[in-house]
Amino acid sequence: MELTRTLWDEQDGVGIITLNRPERLNAIDTRTIAELDALVERCWNRESVRAVIITGTGRGFSAGADVKDWAGPEGSDEDENSDGWVGLMHRLMSRLYRIPKPVIAAVNGVAVGGGCDLALVADLRIASTAARFGEVYVRVGFCPDAGGSFLLPRLIGPTRAAELILPLEMGWPASTYPDHKLRTRSLSVWHWARAAAML
Repeated sequence: MELTRTLWDEQDGVGIITLNRPERLNAIDTRTIAELDALVERCWNRESVRAVIITGTGRGFSAGADVKDWAGPEGSDEDENSDGWVGLMHRLMSRLYRIPKPVIAAVNGVAVGGGCDLALVADLRIASTAARFGEVYVRVGFCPDAGGSFLLPRLIGPTRAAELILPLEMGWPASTYPDHKLRTRSLSVWHWARAAAML
């Protein structure tokens, strides 16, 4: 497979996979998923590769799903919809989760949505000072469909994961307020959640 969205390098027994769409903050479309899947398979099958590093070029590790491409190329009838993207991403994430070699996410910048989930599936996450993580799905009316709802609670616990995924104040309790502000604060959290989820 010709690599147009990713880069490959092998150094000192490590397969280095680099997302290479810096102009789109390494947003992930179906072509990117196919290339990542092929490179993960290469790492799995190649005896000389003892570990895997995933990173990105430019300012971002990955901005997550390239939802702009879900409408298909301008002027075409093609439709790269979220259902197709999710199925392919699930396959990739499952392969990364099961690969019998350590996976390191070298997070060089923004890692949100599917990009955050790509970092979460790694065994280790090494972050630069520019790294920013976020499960921002709810802001566009989605759930963490690239594995975040499975992976994040296992890493940081269910309550903290819910706070980051929703991002609401949840838990037992996440915050406290004086009695006279409790109702107002609860309503404002609900209004934010309703607007974010487009309910």
